[in-house]
Amino acid sequence: MRPVFHVWGAVVLALCLVWLGAQSPRMAQGTRTAAPGQILAVHTQFVPGGPLAADPPQALGNASSLPIALGWSDQNLWVHLRVRIDRDDQPVWLELVPARLTLARLHLKGADGQWQHQDNGATVPVSQRPVGMTQLMFAMPLAAHTEHDVWLEIRSRSPLNLTFAFHASVD
Repeated sequence: MRPVFHVWGAVVLALCLVWLGAQSPRMAQGTRTAAPGQILAVHTQFVPGGPLAADPPQALGNASSLPIALGWSDQNLWVHLRVRIDRDDQPVWLELVPARLTLARLHLKGADGQWQHQDNGATVPVSQRPVGMTQLMFAMPLAAHTEHDVWLEIRSRSPLNLTFAFHASVD
């Protein structure tokens, strides 16, 4: 019966870390600003592990809610986000929290209709990340006040317990 307590303790600890990691530094400083974007829908699906894909799948079947708490898997996780950017006065960034995932690839369509990719994660040198920081930040060059489909493929050696946050700056 003792190992069961260890498993549940690890699950509770992971969920607490996800929640704590999702707290914005601005909120910790007491400054509350409106989020520059919204996540309207989330879908997830596991696929066999291997190199990250060049293009996202056509659709995913499993509706999910945030935070995502799926534990560890040797498979790659696809996450489809339906998002709306609410600001057009400055760049918007999407943060994947917590920042201890092995590799995450963001897929979004550019103005030319072609897929654009951004890689981030523990195996990506900080100098090659979209933002030169340890946080998993992705640039969101999307038109404001319109819904967009954003795809992430995640491969990780740590548990897949995560959520997302929008930021108007990366200070």
